[in-house]
Amino acid sequence: LALAECGTHAIFAAEVGRYSQSETTLTGPLLEHLTAGMLLLADRGFFSYALWRKAIGTGADLLWRVRTDKAGPKPTHVEDLPDGSWLAHLR
Repeated sequence: LALAECGTHAIFAAEVGRYSQSETTLTGPLLEHLTAGMLLLADRGFFSYALWRKAIGTGADLLWRVRTDKAGPKPTHVEDLPDGSWLAHLR
């Protein structure tokens, strides 16, 4: 699992684990490489309260997709965006 810069795709941190380890398990140590002023984009498979708290503690800004099926958290709709996505408040 790796953290990469979006513009250049340069990998600046990586974590290699065993085949039996999940990506979310490998995410924790990578978050230590984040700093204020960075924007962390993450797919819906990475969302968890524990990872969110650890990531926000780095001072980085977060933009994460969240599951919206029955098993996912229940976000409150805030605003529709021009690209068809929407902002939500998640408690």
